[in-house]
Amino acid sequence: MLPDSQATQASGWRAASFAISTPQGRLTVDGIVRSSFGIDPRTIDEAGTRGWSVTHLPSGLAVVRQIKVLAVALAFVDRIAGLTDWTVQEIGATPELRAQVQTALDQAYDDYYAGRLAPIPQDTSSAS
Repeated sequence: MLPDSQATQASGWRAASFAISTPQGRLTVDGIVRSSFGIDPRTIDEAGTRGWSVTHLPSGLAVVRQIKVLAVALAFVDRIAGLTDWTVQEIGATPELRAQVQTALDQAYDDYYAGRLAPIPQDTSSAS
């Protein structure tokens, strides 16, 4: 289920369809977008658990595929936005950048579990 809230709109996110890269080729998904990033709901494991994927829009490649809670995905994008020039199609995924991205994800989850992230209306995924 996609968020339809003033909170996501106020932070610059808007509903949109965008292309992702898959082993079978490009696929169009529905989600939310802001600058060079898209977030869409996906099944994230064999048990059918729903979660969120963050996509680098210029390339269509996933930045992170298995985020359990939308609030974490939104905070994660905020944290990584300044790490590199995400507007280019090819990102130099250096070990340093990969480590910074992982740290940003860890910090977003830490903030969520500590209650420092605002809940997003209609986020029906679970952080169990």
